Amino acid sequence: MKAITRRRVQEGSLQQAKISGTYPEWEREVAVGAPRFFREMFLGEKARKRSSPLSDRGIECDVGWRDILVRLAATLEPMGVYATQVKSKFAYLTVYLGGNQPPEVAAIMDAAVKESTKVCEKCGAPGRRYERTKRGPWMVAVCRLHLRLFEEHGWRMAPFPEDG
Repeated sequence: MKAITRRRVQEGSLQQAKISGTYPEWEREVAVGAPRFFREMFLGEKARKRSSPLSDRGIECDVGWRDILVRLAATLEPMGVYATQVKSKFAYLTVYLGGNQPPEVAAIMDAAVKESTKVCEKCGAPGRRYERTKRGPWMVAVCRLHLRLFEEHGWRMAPFPEDG
């Protein structure tokens, strides 16, 4: 994958903004669509080494949650809130935030997290959370197709108990 030119985002040049690092194409598209929310991904090489997990590792979930992230960023970016880390944790979309957070941010985040438990992390189709029943705990939110693929590869999966 070709490395992207590194340059800090300036308010007047968001259209031409270049993202730093080597991220998958879908992550670059999401970040360029909301550059102030994903500003940590636009840092230069020196700043990236001292900055947040988002600048270092990018978005740490699969493309299936792309639409949730796009809506979340569109809602929170105008409030001056920005992401410092985005990942899947216990089959939930987990987003750590920076900036001044108005009280309504908590409800917005709760809605995004709840939605992520019902969407396949892999493809974005309707899904639910499952946990691996052998070889230690591991959880994922997937659709029936991706559940079947996990099971075909020897994973024994069961619906996550909290989800009923």
